[in-house]
Amino acid sequence: MPPTEAPAFTSAPSIHGMASEKPFIEAPAPWPCKGECFWFSTYVHAKRGAYPPPAAFGELEQGTAFADPTVAGDYEGGLAGVIVFRYTETPVGPYDEIMWIPGKFTVPAGGPGALRITRLYVSTKESVYNGRKNWNIAKTVAHFDFTPSPKENNGGLPYSKISVSDPSTPEQPFFVADLAPSLMTSVVIPLKSTYMPISMYMAHPPLPQSPNWREDALVGTEEWRALLPVLKGKASIFWTKDNDVKPQRISPSKYSLNLPTRSTERRKKPHLVILGSGWGGYEVLRGVNKRNWKVTVLSPNNYFNFTPLLASCAVGTLEFRAAVEPVRRFTPEVTAYQAWCDSIEQDSAMRPCHATACNKDPSFKGLQSKYVTLDPFCMNPDAYIDTTHPPHAAFNVPGVKEHAHFLKDIKDARAIRTRVLECFEQAAHPTVTDIERRGLLHFCIVGGGPTGVEFAAELHDLLHTDMKRHYPALANLAKISLFDVAPNILGGFDSGLQEYATKKFKREGIRLLTQRHVERVEAGKLFVKEEGEVHFGILVWSTGLAPNPLIQSITEVEKMPKTHNVITDEHLNVIMKDPKAVNSDVFTIGDAATVQGNPLPATAQVANQKAKYLTAKLNKIVRDKMHTTPFKFNNAGSLAYLAWLLWRSAYFTQTVSIRNKILVPTYWFINWIFGRDLTRF
Repeated sequence: MPPTEAPAFTSAPSIHGMASEKPFIEAPAPWPCKGECFWFSTYVHAKRGAYPPPAAFGELEQGTAFADPTVAGDYEGGLAGVIVFRYTETPVGPYDEIMWIPGKFTVPAGGPGALRITRLYVSTKESVYNGRKNWNIAKTVAHFDFTPSPKENNGGLPYSKISVSDPSTPEQPFFVADLAPSLMTSVVIPLKSTYMPISMYMAHPPLPQSPNWREDALVGTEEWRALLPVLKGKASIFWTKDNDVKPQRISPSKYSLNLPTRSTERRKKPHLVILGSGWGGYEVLRGVNKRNWKVTVLSPNNYFNFTPLLASCAVGTLEFRAAVEPVRRFTPEVTAYQAWCDSIEQDSAMRPCHATACNKDPSFKGLQSKYVTLDPFCMNPDAYIDTTHPPHAAFNVPGVKEHAHFLKDIKDARAIRTRVLECFEQAAHPTVTDIERRGLLHFCIVGGGPTGVEFAAELHDLLHTDMKRHYPALANLAKISLFDVAPNILGGFDSGLQEYATKKFKREGIRLLTQRHVERVEAGKLFVKEEGEVHFGILVWSTGLAPNPLIQSITEVEKMPKTHNVITDEHLNVIMKDPKAVNSDVFTIGDAATVQGNPLPATAQVANQKAKYLTAKLNKIVRDKMHTTPFKFNNAGSLAYLAWLLWRSAYFTQTVSIRNKILVPTYWFINWIFGRDLTRF
């Protein structure tokens, strides 16, 4: 079984100072083996800064980098023990073996902690040579004695005593185990290490080499090695006579070392920068392997917007916290900066050099002017992912940015809720005329896409429930008008859904004004080519997205002629202009990206699927694995607010965190019982 959590290791063994002739049999990994195993296990609670004593390491390894925590990693403790093997079949013939595993150690190359064999003795030099060469296991030769158990009353225990000694002094063993059967010895249990609740993954630093390695087989290595042994057989439990340790025996069975060994030089974590915290960026942030990647996220917001719930937040059906997820929930594993990315520069090799972050968001103005000046800064990543969102498209209609509301962010939802309640409070004032009152209670929406349709449906629900109860004299004056330049609303949806939505809106009194062109917007009124002057209390503009300023500033990449979106290949890497080559270090997903030859709509569903694909790709890349499968979009359907139960159940299941999975239905239930909160503050 290949190691799934291994840091970046390669398989080519490297032996320093070795001449071409080899004095021992070459037996590369993997090794299928058969034999018997006696396992004396314990558990070590290692204190911070503790390290095994020198005697835990072989004489050759003591005082070298193999036993140096600054080079070979810190000691973590955990599962430890002595394991004795008596192999009957191996690629280098039968031999005996005893190993000492003090527990887990950190791996400086990155990745999770791993078990490590710090000292191991075997009965043949061929095993010493190949074990050191293949897996960096600190093997040396020893003498083994196995005393057979008496045939009567042995409970199936093959040996009554195991002893290991130095070959030069066989009469002075340094390990002795006197074994005795227990009540459970005759009970045989099937065992397979892959089903055990512990990881057998091991990683070993390079080994020193003996000057006389041609005679003693103590060959050295220059790179790290990883292995994942797989044990399969039958196990039973028996006792040692002098202590309470319970060794486990795996009797005649396979002990297979399916070990595609991998090694690498010590290296730092590659630096991944994620631009944006939307549907694409946040999903990558959630799923990317933060043990192997040094992750930095750069976003003007320190949260992720669950955009399908913004319409509910805008009318008070949900509270704002239910539609956001904090980016800093992943710190300190992730470094997060609330800032804008202003530009991306490329070096001559077309690798990303740095991204200049400028705090131009309006929320920074007060902070900068009152307390501190936030200067621009640069970043130098190994790879970056652009998931930035384009701004709202006003299509050069004068006055939109000054007098309309958008619904792309939780801040927009807060402003819309405040304005809706403000319109009713102003309309309730005794000095307001009926004409002004009708204008204040006219709610206009421009854009017949899913955002506009869902907000119109939510607003209609608010007007005919809570507003009708609390403003009975005004509720009948309120009306909703939805303008769109297209002949039908929900243009990218199935025709059956378009017809259903149109009939339902007309039945509920929502005016659908399609094929209308807005010429300009002023305070409290918009000018429609086909309608003339239309007064409103609030205008929500949801007509699509404009080109992203950051994307516009990048001139080295291929872009779509009409939308100016960055063109990526099927693996989501950007395509450069000159030469027309793929930049393997830069990925672009989200609303500002288009796959070459496969244009997809700028929806949350597309961005989320791209992010999941890219996360899997990055997690393979960082472990030096190939990921050749191209991105493929699986359409899960689109959803607009039309059927109450369907809408709520679908969006509830899509919420990201457990917290919001609890908050969303809780707020729905509270509002169903007590109604929406209509206070303004």
